[in-house]
Amino acid sequence: MLRLILVSVAIFGALICALLAIFAWRRRPASGAVFLAGALMSTAIYAFGYGLELSSTTIENMLACIRLEYLGVAWLPGFWLALSLHYTNHLKWLRPRRFWLIWIIPVVVLLGVWTNPLHHLHYSSVSVNAGGPFFVLQFERGPIYWLHMGYTFFSFLVSAFWLVQYLLSPHLLYRKQSGLMLASSLLTILIVTLYLAGLQPIPHLDIIVYALIVSSVLVGYGLLRFHLVALSPAARDALFDSLDDAVIVLDANNLLVDYNAKAAQFFHFSGNPIGLSLAQFVPQELQEAFQDLRHLEGVREFNLDAPQRRYFEIHPSGLEGIGSEPVGLLVVIHEITQQKQMQLALELANADLERRVALRTQEYLTTIQQLEGEIHTRQQAEQKLREMQANLVEQVSMQSRKLYTLYDVLLNKEISGMTDEVLTQMLQRICQMMSADAACIHEARSDALYSTGSIGLPPGTQEALAILPGSWLIEGKPLVTNDLPHDERLPEALRLTGFTTYLAAPIRLNEVVTGLLQVFWRASYHVSVEDISYFSIIAEQIGIILENARLRQILEERAVQGERRRLARDLHDSVTQSLHSLSLYVSILRNRLEQGQARKAMEMLDKIDQSARQSLKEMRLLLYELRLVPLEDIRLVEALRNRLDAVETRAGIDAVLDVAEGSFWPPKWEAELYCIAMEALNNALKHANASAVQVRLAGKSTWAELSISDNGKGFSPEKVANGGIGLQSMRERAERLGGSLQIESAPGQGTTIRVSVNLPGVQAGKKEVELDSHPHGG
Repeated sequence: MLRLILVSVAIFGALICALLAIFAWRRRPASGAVFLAGALMSTAIYAFGYGLELSSTTIENMLACIRLEYLGVAWLPGFWLALSLHYTNHLKWLRPRRFWLIWIIPVVVLLGVWTNPLHHLHYSSVSVNAGGPFFVLQFERGPIYWLHMGYTFFSFLVSAFWLVQYLLSPHLLYRKQSGLMLASSLLTILIVTLYLAGLQPIPHLDIIVYALIVSSVLVGYGLLRFHLVALSPAARDALFDSLDDAVIVLDANNLLVDYNAKAAQFFHFSGNPIGLSLAQFVPQELQEAFQDLRHLEGVREFNLDAPQRRYFEIHPSGLEGIGSEPVGLLVVIHEITQQKQMQLALELANADLERRVALRTQEYLTTIQQLEGEIHTRQQAEQKLREMQANLVEQVSMQSRKLYTLYDVLLNKEISGMTDEVLTQMLQRICQMMSADAACIHEARSDALYSTGSIGLPPGTQEALAILPGSWLIEGKPLVTNDLPHDERLPEALRLTGFTTYLAAPIRLNEVVTGLLQVFWRASYHVSVEDISYFSIIAEQIGIILENARLRQILEERAVQGERRRLARDLHDSVTQSLHSLSLYVSILRNRLEQGQARKAMEMLDKIDQSARQSLKEMRLLLYELRLVPLEDIRLVEALRNRLDAVETRAGIDAVLDVAEGSFWPPKWEAELYCIAMEALNNALKHANASAVQVRLAGKSTWAELSISDNGKGFSPEKVANGGIGLQSMRERAERLGGSLQIESAPGQGTTIRVSVNLPGVQAGKKEVELDSHPHGG
């Protein structure tokens, strides 16, 4: 419960500080408002990060929160020092040549925290302390940490020293402002001292953040209650020194708290008039002019006659705090003698001008009436244009939606098959385009129309529309009706109750009607010529889509037949010829046995054995090829293991698959590597007469190596030049991967085919997971 309270206070405090920072930032033209906003936002980031830290339970999350906290806490002393310098009018330290000195240590601290794992200068060791009511972070402080704490003490102590001077100010408003800022500085210094001394209620709990939240609330109170930064001493000096008018500042009791040189000259001040009331320092003849200034709306004029007549204006501006409570009154006394003299001259000129204008007015009345008539006509035309524009925009939007649906249907030409899901999606898009409530498609077969899909129709209606007579739409033209239940042109099954408007268009292919596309509206709907045109185009495109699906099915069936013919050829070229050879060998063997040639008979038995074994190998290879999975579904190691077990091992060949421990490679390489391995294994099985094969695999994220070795009869690579189709195919696949193919063989010494793939320009030190690779065991 305590943990929840502390987290809530930190998060809520961060929100308050952020709102106060925004409030101060919106007043950035005021003196020091930017630095105040920076200090408040730094506190908000610090409090928010610490709230997340208290809610974390792992050291990784806590360290991440600390890095977030220092995005605020590192800059806080600098902002507070700059604010104090600006508030107390020490502006020479804020000039560009010195201002950057304030931010050296914050930059060093922030970089030290974010790079601490490299040097451990901020904290040398970190652990989670579970001795309290909840987990808190405990660490050994380093030199950068003490540098930050020293700079924090320095900033707040220097600020407190300068702010003490303004506590002695004769201006009550400035004393209150300075007191709030001084209290915030002293509170922060006290809490930081207690924290460093370990005098907090919960071990290792950071109480500084809560002190900063309280300090921020105090400063925010000053921002709202006493117009902090808006009425700062620095702002006051800059303002008063630049004014030519007499200015006085009164407190809530109408006592004088400030004035400028022009005001001293106007009221003839002698000595120190601070604390005097209006009745004490305003001359008797001006008492009436200065009455009820707090309730005065606008300005008030008065004049002085000695030694000559002079005119003045009084501009009172109320200073209010929270709840509209008055905290002061700013009174500006502005001389308007010259303006008054000009006004008198203007009045005389205006009288003459009015006389002249009266002469011209009558002349202009007729012209004005004519212009009003023209303006009225133009306004009516503009209104019609706006209505036409709105109607055009609506029509363009509607046509765009319809064109998009048409485009979407055209794209469906490329689909691999017209499944129920694809058909349903297409009908949904058509209903959206036509704003219809239901739709269905019928396919023409024999003398009837058979339903192939529908949406939006009640279940009973779907059964009734399963078969429609094919003769009623012989003309093949679109049909529309707004009285569906009673339209006798339609078959009885189509006169649906619950629907009012109906639109149907034939599905054509090469001018032959192959089906019917229909949409239904429950309420009456105006079907425009554009709607019928778009609908007819979609119906024709659906015909093309259905024909494409039928043609793809035919192509797939032909591909299956072609594969069957290829297998038949392979059976004839290999197994059938091997069986014919066996029959021939047996006949020769019988003759030699009858002739008593035992030694030659044994030689013939060896040939029969070899031929039978070779036939068995090729038969197992054909059986394996019959159940091959598509290339895109291949997992290389598993596929190689299945191949060796299904073909080589069962054919009596000693087959070994060796995968280096921890190997992995991009999955997109596997199909090409598999095809190379299959071609090499097939060559070893059919031509090498090998008794043992070994497949080796190794790789990382940027390279892979595949080798297939056999102990067969081998060959001379230089004699086969570029090799046959099989070797050329393997070489092309290796080049597509960006690798190379090497062949090592000699007569009687077996064959080794090695594929090496290496991606240039890719650093091996990058994380392998970025290359979408997966590990393989040995």
